[in-house]
Amino acid sequence: RLRLPLGATPGLPLILGGTAVRLDALTAAYTALADGGQVAPLRYTAEAPLQRRHLMSPGAAWIIRDVLASNTQD
Repeated sequence: RLRLPLGATPGLPLILGGTAVRLDALTAAYTALADGGQVAPLRYTAEAPLQRRHLMSPGAAWIIRDVLASNTQD
């Protein structure tokens, strides 16, 4: 879970990496991009239950994934 400083709102500083995030939370967020916008806490064993929830719409996940994958350098 992303934790912002008290009174802060998401914006450009967040997009540019101006806040700390744990590696497991970042990994879960990137996994949501590949899983149609569904996110789940990381599981460390196959027996752990999978508890998915919607983080974003499938369309938003596709757009973000496409932007991150695009190569704009010629």
